[in-house]
Amino acid sequence: MNSTVSSKFLAAFAEKEGLLYNETLTGFKWLGNAIHQLPSDHECIFAFEEAIGYSVGTLTLDKDGVRTAPVFAQLADWLNSENKLCQEYLLELYNKYGYFAANNGYFYCYDPNTLRSIFTRLRKFSEDNHNSALKSEELGLNYLAQAGPFTVTHVRDLTVGFDSAQPPPHRPVLPISSSTEMITYTFSNGAIVTLRGSGTEPKLKYYSELKAPFEERLKAEKLIAQIVGEVAQTFLQPD
Repeated sequence: MNSTVSSKFLAAFAEKEGLLYNETLTGFKWLGNAIHQLPSDHECIFAFEEAIGYSVGTLTLDKDGVRTAPVFAQLADWLNSENKLCQEYLLELYNKYGYFAANNGYFYCYDPNTLRSIFTRLRKFSEDNHNSALKSEELGLNYLAQAGPFTVTHVRDLTVGFDSAQPPPHRPVLPISSSTEMITYTFSNGAIVTLRGSGTEPKLKYYSELKAPFEERLKAEKLIAQIVGEVAQTFLQPD
């Protein structure tokens, strides 16, 4: 289990190993509540949130580095008994489940009104957008369908309650939070970019990821950086 802005590596792992995977809104309180609400015959073995928030088991329903550290130490000890390094094992995981190139960061935005105006513009950006899948006449939405050469295939907006990947009336699976600005774009090449206003700092954060075979990791790193650059210039227009 992890939050929606965190790496989808865990989803790929769960799918391959036949485990149940779930995602929540951003914030470990959502993960803790989701763990608490699991059926009695289910147990959460691992939950995490970007960046560096981990929970192992269900003794504490919050991020707990104190309990996670000895679990990692046990892993390192077992790998040592197998004459392996942690780095070697990580490469094995990449080869088995895929490499997830991430590019996360933020822009400072000190005026809350400016932040709101940016997201309002993102929801009504393109007058000539002919991709009807990225529109909602009911909600008055019209999302940008192109970031430079990169095509947007789906948009999920958890602030207003729109998810183009869901069947009509296109309501998101995750809860709507009108107090937090958050839009996720999925691109035709599989890249995912989420734009989110921080709830505690004067920042507009971005989270991005692109899955690729391990042998194509350098290409993926370069590509996701290009996509982030195009999103920044085309969508956010920092100048």
